[in-house]
Amino acid sequence: MPAVGRGVAGRPKSLVEHLNDQAPKRAVNDIVSITRYLMSARLLLNQATSYRVIGDEEQLYVILLRFASLVVETIPKHRDFRDAGGTYTSLKR
Repeated sequence: MPAVGRGVAGRPKSLVEHLNDQAPKRAVNDIVSITRYLMSARLLLNQATSYRVIGDEEQLYVILLRFASLVVETIPKHRDFRDAGGTYTSLKR
């Protein structure tokens, strides 16, 4: 795997480390509605489909990593999460 940038102690970052840095974890903002978070998750899936079709595996990886972080880490911590209904369950499939 090619090296991209510099990591810990000057060690070159791997491509995966570099791509992971492009999808940082996001803190929950309860001002943003749960509906907006769910809409964002759907948009990320649509983007992933586009990248899959054109064969851009690096961007596909980043988008799917962002999607997974949003669905697994961010949305469940939102104060209105229990009101999300079946939409959240359908995203996890």
